Amino acid sequence: MMADRARRGARDLGRTLALGFALTLTLAALITTLSASSAAPSSPSSSSSSSPSLSLPVYLGPPPSRPPPLFHSPARARFGNEHAEQPRHWRWRFGGISRNTGGIFRRSPSISPDKSSDIVGDVTQSSSAEKNRMLRAGGGGGFGSPGKWSLAAMAFAGGWGLMRALPAVAVKPPQDDKKQKILILLSDTGGGHRASARALCDAFDIIKPGEVETEIVDLWTDYAPKPFNNFVKNYQYLAKRPLMWRSLYGFGRWGPFRRSSNEWTSWKCKKPFLECIAEKKPDLIISVHPLCQFVPLRALRKMKKENQTNIPFVTVVTDLASAHPTWFHKDVDMCFVPTEGLKKMAQQHGLKDEKIKVHGLPIRPDFWTSVSPEQREAIRKEFGLDPTAPAVLVVGGGDGVGGISKIAKAIGDALATPNPDGGQMVVVCGKNAEAKQELEEHDWRGIPVHVEGFTDRMSDLMAASDCIVTKAGPGTVTEAAIRGLPVMLSSYLPGQERGNVDYVVKGGFGAFNRKPEVIAETVKNWIEDDASRNKMSEIARTKGNPTATFEIAKDILDMLPAKSPSSSPPAASALSENTPEMETAL
Repeated sequence: MMADRARRGARDLGRTLALGFALTLTLAALITTLSASSAAPSSPSSSSSSSPSLSLPVYLGPPPSRPPPLFHSPARARFGNEHAEQPRHWRWRFGGISRNTGGIFRRSPSISPDKSSDIVGDVTQSSSAEKNRMLRAGGGGGFGSPGKWSLAAMAFAGGWGLMRALPAVAVKPPQDDKKQKILILLSDTGGGHRASARALCDAFDIIKPGEVETEIVDLWTDYAPKPFNNFVKNYQYLAKRPLMWRSLYGFGRWGPFRRSSNEWTSWKCKKPFLECIAEKKPDLIISVHPLCQFVPLRALRKMKKENQTNIPFVTVVTDLASAHPTWFHKDVDMCFVPTEGLKKMAQQHGLKDEKIKVHGLPIRPDFWTSVSPEQREAIRKEFGLDPTAPAVLVVGGGDGVGGISKIAKAIGDALATPNPDGGQMVVVCGKNAEAKQELEEHDWRGIPVHVEGFTDRMSDLMAASDCIVTKAGPGTVTEAAIRGLPVMLSSYLPGQERGNVDYVVKGGFGAFNRKPEVIAETVKNWIEDDASRNKMSEIARTKGNPTATFEIAKDILDMLPAKSPSSSPPAASALSENTPEMETAL
């Protein structure tokens, strides 16, 4: 014990002496340089021709409220920085020794202080007027004596080198001990992953209000190096080309390719993912994306070996009836799947039964509660719909894809044909402004049609409808089932959405066809046949679980590491109170 204290004291003393030595030499060189510059100013032409190239940091913004930290180390960057709220142009660190000037200062262009590979705001052979402007802005002293600046940089580098030779101190900022942090990992390849993540966050806040802090991170876009940080753009490109996507998806299921791909991505991305986890300091990690299992789990394994850190890792599968094998990793602490079919798939990929739970798909809070007949009538009036006539909801997805214009027009023509019950339609075009304008200008031959663009009122629109036409996205299918809507599927993304077609058709609450004319005829038959439509509606409700999000959230909160005795009771007690949302849903 005494030896350890002595070593720590010697280390602290060495750092103090090194810092004092570096600052003393830096200050002396700075004063000498400023004096020489003010005593003998050079003309623009002579200074630019005789002085060698000089690289100095320049501050062009307002002065900070407090001085920036003098040094950064990887450990400091990894475990937090009490100056994280500073303007990023004041977060300096020394980058190394230069052959020409003795050293260069670098500042981080990003929030993370250890990612400072780019030099920002350097001054190289600037004009005299420009140099004086930067000097007045706070960019530094004179420029006439680069040799003395080199002396200052070398002095700084000497102290920095000595400090780097000593162990770095992990500085953690003060945290709120009352809250535990949950980190949710995803990639924004499709909106369903983030929607499920937000639904879980909302459930955490209801079950344990003010006790849990959650953060959603797009792991690949925000932390992965090139080319891995382009996953979202690549997905958006391939999603519009089903044949290319099918080929890539199928090839990714092949064992040798999947294993080699995992090893390559782990080699390239494990270090930045480690930095993400160390920076966020979560008490528990949730993955809601198939590509957020292998590499993060390997990073956690490394952290556990080095730091004896054991962070629980949970997978929440956001596909419905078919999924990619990368969803399932035997090292997870728990895997939540929405259907029995995916439970069997998880077992086939090595997960033990005690690590698999079937609750359903996490869905948005709007679908946690039921809608009364009075509310349904009020919603119909709000959207200008007939309170009693059957309504068809046509959804093109958030991006408005799937040939929505052709499908809507075909259904409109079918409903316009004389029939005893009549009919009406609501069309959601998403972000497809061209389709929205086209449908708004279309002659619907007397059929009531309401056209929406991108909307966050899907729960209300489903509550006001009697059936739905949509692509086979897992979230939309689940939400439609909760609202008791027969589902007419018009398309699906090869791979993960193929199983959703069988789930709907074989489940007895919908049909599938790509042809607009067949879709229109099927929907018209549903509108005219109340008995058949009501039967499918009853079956659909058995497939949707409005309390799935709460059940998943409760189990996850129970997995959080134990807190001090003064902490609040576990999640089960919070759920037993039956919040208004839960009572309505149940």
